[in-house]
Amino acid sequence: YVDMLAPVHTNQSKSLDNDLLIESGQGRRESKITGYIRLGLAQSRVDQELRNFLVWLSMIVVAILLIGLTVTVVMTNRITTPIRRLVDATRFLVEGQLDTKVIVNSYDEMADLADSFNTMTESLKVSREANRLHQQGLEREVAKRTDELSQALFRIGLALKATEVGIWEWNTQTNRVRWDNQMFHLYGIPPTMDGVVDYTDWSGAVIP
Repeated sequence: YVDMLAPVHTNQSKSLDNDLLIESGQGRRESKITGYIRLGLAQSRVDQELRNFLVWLSMIVVAILLIGLTVTVVMTNRITTPIRRLVDATRFLVEGQLDTKVIVNSYDEMADLADSFNTMTESLKVSREANRLHQQGLEREVAKRTDELSQALFRIGLALKATEVGIWEWNTQTNRVRWDNQMFHLYGIPPTMDGVVDYTDWSGAVIP
């Protein structure tokens, strides 16, 4: 409990700086005290005012924190959303989905990055289409060359069959000889399963 006591004087012309003190002084002898004013303030009231102040302060701090958190979330989403779109588009691009586009509704560096990414995907689409056409052309050329080679081998086979000439291959490292059926027939050797014989089988079947 806070208790304050102040005297009330009839003459205010003199200096009354020390009137709050209940002591005799020069100014007190020149004026007449007509009464006192007593002020009292309970500690519970002070505690209540302090609690109210703390409650309001807490509410203000919470409001500021909520506002700051909201602004932070909004700004973070503005930054991270284009990045997530770029990451997803990159994953789709790795999977071969070249029709993926990144849309960024801003006018900052992220928008420039998204435009560069879209330009890259368009270039990849053009390159893949060109490679596809080139591959188709190569496949047609290979098929054409294969057909020509088959026809040439067929004609050579007919010529060899007509002339009764055999074909053989000699591996000088393993000293093994690969014969065709005509060679086995010419030298009177029973054909093997893989058509491979030893070099001595051939050298022993000819006249020295």
